[in-house]
Amino acid sequence: MRKSIAIALSILLAAAPIASLRADALGDIKASGNLRLGVKSDYPPFGHKNGAELVGLEIDLAKDLASRLGVNPTFLPVVAVNRLSMLEDGKVDVIVATLTDTEERRRRVRMIEPHYYASGTNAITAKRRRFKSWAALTRKPVCGIHGAFYNRDLVERVGIRLVGFVDTASALGALKGGRCAAFAFDDAFLQGVLMLPDWRNYEMPFETTNVAPWGVAVAGGKPALGVFIATAVEDWHRSGLILELEKRHGLRPSTFAARMHEKYR
Repeated sequence: MRKSIAIALSILLAAAPIASLRADALGDIKASGNLRLGVKSDYPPFGHKNGAELVGLEIDLAKDLASRLGVNPTFLPVVAVNRLSMLEDGKVDVIVATLTDTEERRRRVRMIEPHYYASGTNAITAKRRRFKSWAALTRKPVCGIHGAFYNRDLVERVGIRLVGFVDTASALGALKGGRCAAFAFDDAFLQGVLMLPDWRNYEMPFETTNVAPWGVAVAGGKPALGVFIATAVEDWHRSGLILELEKRHGLRPSTFAARMHEKYR
């Protein structure tokens, strides 16, 4: 009898982690009927406002995650400086917000692989300045966004004088207002800015640096949610959804997206 009880207990204990894995956050999300998604609202064409509606490539991906769970997407705008804290504080379930995967960020949240996109660092400047290389920005004021991982590199390697802002709208306004010689940020975002008529007198004359992948993020300790999202990202690449969304939102085809499609299809 004692031996049978011991065996039964061992089976229950062994099964407990599996049950916990299945329950995780997925059950809570399905019960609530909403997936709370931290997204960008100032980063065309990945996440931006069209009137009262949020639109963009990442918004479409976020909607797909909610659809796969059979729940409604609830969008909560985030910026670079508060993305991780929103996740850590439990205000959002998932971050899909141009989040570059770095070791420092992995110490705070669970970064999901495979990655879904990639970008590098570049800068836009007025064509009249005729800048040709990063060296032209040495000791010059350059607009940037607080929390961007590449700020330190530009300060130390290029020697820029960083003028920090919380959001891209403020940084772009400062560039147009003459407070900065350039605005340094993700090349994917800057490509979208240069597509707008108001920015026809600006250019991106520098070589892209620090190319790094973007990942969806969830809070640590939520393995089942992470596995669910990883499976979804694989399917995005396998089906060619990322490539389709690049076309839909006017982006140049990226080498990263094409390579991942070939890998997973």
